[in-house]
Amino acid sequence: METGSVYYARHENTYVIKLIGEVRYQLGCAFDDFLKRLFAKDDFRDIVIDLTETRMIDSTCLGLLAKIANYARAHFGGKVTMFSTDDDINQILHGVGFNTVFNICNVKPGAADNAQQIHTCAPNQDHLARTLYDAHLILSELNDKNREMFRNVVEMLKDKANT
Repeated sequence: METGSVYYARHENTYVIKLIGEVRYQLGCAFDDFLKRLFAKDDFRDIVIDLTETRMIDSTCLGLLAKIANYARAHFGGKVTMFSTDDDINQILHGVGFNTVFNICNVKPGAADNAQQIHTCAPNQDHLARTLYDAHLILSELNDKNREMFRNVVEMLKDKANT
């Protein structure tokens, strides 16, 4: 199994977040922790998501991307731009309704020269369960289709997340 990674760079008042490879739940805790630190800074005015090198993305990471969309809508009053050039990834994005909460562009953006990798480590089970639950809850709240699609997952994870 290919390991995925998450990189970020800042350009003026914009953060660029790039997901590479197979982006799965194992990256969820580190990615969510990064987002919490980023949102706490509140020293930027936009976020751009680059999925042009993403080969696979699971529902946990989709939920964390939805978290970014929610933050941008609440703090900037607009949509985050997402770059994705892979037909399979685009089908997933549209399937969960991301076309309503992101501006999805089917082009490759310019390179972020100063990108830094988000470092990952093995999370404890409680942290992982909470991250999985929160990500799926956010994803399920995007629309009725997702609510139904992820209802059982959210219910199963709720007990494990100690909510």
